[in-house]
Amino acid sequence: MRKQQKIDARKQLVAAVIADYDQRKLKRREQELQWRLNHDFYLGRQNNIITSFDTMMTVGKQFHWQRQDSFNHIAPIIEGRLARIASEFDQSDELREQATMWSEVCGTAFYKVVWNEGVQVSVHSPFEIYPDNLNAQDISEVSSLIHAKLMPVTAIKESWGTDLSQTGEESILVLERYERPSKQRQGGRLTIVAHEVLLHDGDLPFTTQLPFIRQTSESVVGSFFGKSVVERAIPVQRAYNTVKNRKVEFLNRMACGVLTVEEGSVDLQSLETDGLAPGKVIVYRHGTTPPQFLQTGTLPAELEREEDRLLREFETISGGGEISRSSTNTTATAMEILEVRDNRRMSRTIKSVKKAQDEIIEHIQKLAEEFGGN
Repeated sequence: MRKQQKIDARKQLVAAVIADYDQRKLKRREQELQWRLNHDFYLGRQNNIITSFDTMMTVGKQFHWQRQDSFNHIAPIIEGRLARIASEFDQSDELREQATMWSEVCGTAFYKVVWNEGVQVSVHSPFEIYPDNLNAQDISEVSSLIHAKLMPVTAIKESWGTDLSQTGEESILVLERYERPSKQRQGGRLTIVAHEVLLHDGDLPFTTQLPFIRQTSESVVGSFFGKSVVERAIPVQRAYNTVKNRKVEFLNRMACGVLTVEEGSVDLQSLETDGLAPGKVIVYRHGTTPPQFLQTGTLPAELEREEDRLLREFETISGGGEISRSSTNTTATAMEILEVRDNRRMSRTIKSVKKAQDEIIEHIQKLAEEFGGN
């Protein structure tokens, strides 16, 4: 009887962790879609949108001749900001650079500091982190946190002795739920579940602290997750792509021409197939109007002005572009003013990176004090 009760309790615990994860995932669905969109725009996949049904889709062409090229200014913005942040540190650190890349693209990155026969520090994207309170301003305000990560079945067996190879999957989602101490459990709790199997359930092995450190590009009031510069740049990037594509289409019309012909006067199939190749002889019916090019006029000045305006807006968003763009014809005093202004825009981002580095050191010291003497 006791054995069955124990089995039932384990099943209930597994079901509770999975249900908790599903609920948290649903609550932050909108933010996750924004991160995916940010990542797509950073990589140059800039024809994607978030629909009103909370899904992602690619917008297709309305006509076959339309251009949908991406003129990616977001990647250089991120690369410039990463270089500025890296310049604040004397040494290059692979983990810090990896975390800063995630925080710059998605708005937030996380370090995980644990003891496993020594201190281990790893970097995790916001896609893996599920807090119980999306309004918390920091890890210290979170009561529990789920870390969801894909792990190879071989690693699961090595870590917890549970063989899940019968699932037929090479990797399985592992849910680690960390809970702070409470009235019900003085030492906190760590529960680990994978494929509806309980891998571990016991006291939180890090005294009272959760083993995570948060780093943001830009903090948002009343939000656990930060905001990325990419999110602000996306509307500008969409507008810029539109202007550039319409400009290319217009120039194509000017270069290749748009031919008008009287109905029934020429072999349309031949024209549509071969176009107007150099030296091509066009035969038209006697008595009809000869084919002629449609007057397209000159490139509208509004397109040029709008392109320049959008480039300036990119520079304002980037926190550094004005210096690189204006350096050839800007006085030293003006350069200093621009640099001070850009540094102020980047200061909170850099402050968050430095704060995270300090917290990592504190976590390492606490773990060394707690486990180092064993």
